Amino acid sequence: MYGPGTLDERVTTLQGLGVGIVRFTLRWDEVAPAKPAQQRDPGDAAYTWGPSGDVLDALHARGIPVLVTL
Repeated sequence: MYGPGTLDERVTTLQGLGVGIVRFTLRWDEVAPAKPAQQRDPGDAAYTWGPSGDVLDALHARGIPVLVTL
């Protein structure tokens, strides 16, 4: 999530290096500060994906697999 340049630049660098998988630590207390009504629905209003969602979306858009740790 953090580092020099934009998120797109960092993901481009990862892709250029041929990274096969990215390990990403997700702070669940930030993503789901309240219990969601529909836990299996990532669009539930209780979820606040914010920057974590941006990172996951960017990696998925480039086809880079992600190993998420909570």
